[in-house]
Amino acid sequence: ITTWRDFNFNSKVSFATQSGPRLLINGSIPSLKPGNADRSALCITRQGDVLVLATANASLTLQQLASLMGASSHQNGLDCVDALNLDGGTSTQMFANVGDVDVNVPNFKSLVDAVIVVPVST
Repeated sequence: ITTWRDFNFNSKVSFATQSGPRLLINGSIPSLKPGNADRSALCITRQGDVLVLATANASLTLQQLASLMGASSHQNGLDCVDALNLDGGTSTQMFANVGDVDVNVPNFKSLVDAVIVVPVST
């Protein structure tokens, strides 16, 4: 998660997208606009894991979401260092079926565009 100014395209980059605002920058919460909505976001944890999340019938402010993502796991947080807000409101939807994880966060509005990740067969 970086700014466009710091983004350097190279052969190791296989996918990049733009969204915002950033919710956490090196563990700090920047100034965020008010307003409640369903939210979707992604973050990188202190351990280097990438988490993708979507709220299900839980409107949050960006500040609340950033606080939850940045709090340590000992405080029931996600222990994220850097986080990025994705599209929210009625666009907040997610489907995941990976290993033991089975998540379906639907919404009443049909998706127009989506990022879809599938395993590569060898």
